[in-house]
Parts: sequence; C-alpha cells; structure tokens
Amino acid sequence: PSTSELLDWIGVLLKSGITIDELKRGIPFLGVLLKKEKDLEIAIEKLKFPT
Repeated sequence: PSTSELLDWIGVLLKSGITIDELKRGIPFLGVLLKKEKDLEIAIEKLKFPT
C-alpha cells in the first residue's frame, strides 16, 4: 500500500475504536489498506480470511 492508503487505514482504525486484541486476531478494514482488487484477493487467499 501507498503512504496515503496506510494513513487512511490508521484513521479508520482510530475512528472505529478497535482494540489491540481485535488487531491481533486479524487485519480489519483490509479493503481500505489494499485498494487494488487483485491485491485484496491475494491477501485474502494468503491470510486465509473467510470471504
């Protein structure tokens, strides 16, 4: 991800009130962090997130 995507993702995390424990379980709001559809598909496959 680019710097702006990373900053957007951090902003969403802060606004959502997500806890450290929730972050340890998985990467939330992955679509904010990865803008390209193909990158998102690859991440979901590699991290074995349910779709």
